[in-house]
Amino acid sequence: MNCIRYSFLCILLCTSLFVHGQENKNPEIILNGFIKSADSDNPLSLIMIVNKRKGNGIFADANGHFNLNILKNDTILINAFGYQTKKYCFRDSALQKEYHPVIYLQKLHLQLQEIEIFPQREISEIEKDIQKLHYDKNDYMLSGTNALNSPITFLYESFSKRERGKRLAAELRNEDQKRALLKELLTKYVDGNIIKLSSSEFDRFIDFCRVSEERMKSSTQYEFIMYIKERFQIYSSYDK
Repeated sequence: MNCIRYSFLCILLCTSLFVHGQENKNPEIILNGFIKSADSDNPLSLIMIVNKRKGNGIFADANGHFNLNILKNDTILINAFGYQTKKYCFRDSALQKEYHPVIYLQKLHLQLQEIEIFPQREISEIEKDIQKLHYDKNDYMLSGTNALNSPITFLYESFSKRERGKRLAAELRNEDQKRALLKELLTKYVDGNIIKLSSSEFDRFIDFCRVSEERMKSSTQYEFIMYIKERFQIYSSYDK
């Protein structure tokens, strides 16, 4: 009986030492770094850092900064739209608790047959047009009208088919422009592997999101990307 107990204790001890040894070989580390363009030394936008082992990741902020906990043997993939994906691993580095890498990405250079196309716009150009979105029904009402002082004019404004038609046309024009801008952003997000959505589903996804004009104007680029990713996860979970 004592022999059995002794053997069992030996097994437990060996297992514990093995696990502890494995943990020491592959400890958790912190990455606190920056990602920049190799051409300009400027921070990049729309950067995703993915842990290859886990299959999930995070976005760097607008300054290219990221903070991520990984195991030392993990490989991370860094992707930015228009740049080559880069792999990074700290397996052979001297052991530290925290690393501060500055990672430079190279632009993609593709040799294509020359054709005439309409180039995709930069995110900054799209954002400028988002700020121009505006619809206020009061802009299409006669100024200074008061229901008590001028009841006839007030009733005319409220019920005239012509005035209602003007307001509706302006509202629809603004809504169409908002939808077109959202489609441009979705195209960028799909190209950057942020979401996986076919262009034929853009309208349906936009209807599902019901993004307000205020959200589009007030959100930072990072905040809006995270909002779209969250809505896309919910959208994808539904049976279509």
